[in-house]
Amino acid sequence: MSPNLIVSGDGSYATVNEQKVKDMFYGCCEDSVVEKAKSLLTPQALNVIGTKLSLSKERFGRIPRYYIECLRDKAITHSCQKLMYTATPCNKIFTLDTDHSPFYSTPEELASILLSVDQA
Repeated sequence: MSPNLIVSGDGSYATVNEQKVKDMFYGCCEDSVVEKAKSLLTPQALNVIGTKLSLSKERFGRIPRYYIECLRDKAITHSCQKLMYTATPCNKIFTLDTDHSPFYSTPEELASILLSVDQA
């Protein structure tokens, strides 16, 4: 994703190259959905990326974790996703053959996963 980010002059936020938005986030979506989704995008503050987290076993460690990997995600590659869920083990990893935005591209499958986690 980095080559497609446009960082503000003061370095406080970034936007995504509009020509790459569909490919990065909505590659499995209909064009009408992509246009609506693009209209909802806003600049992303960059300080959240560099802020160090302090996690404890007593708090974060006791929360059940699940991960939904998206095999066609071009914003967060599959190898990067795997690094994330391997570094912080999950109770279960679900897989969707979709893009970065399953809430648009495969909403029924995503809802089914979320309901199964809620009932676990």
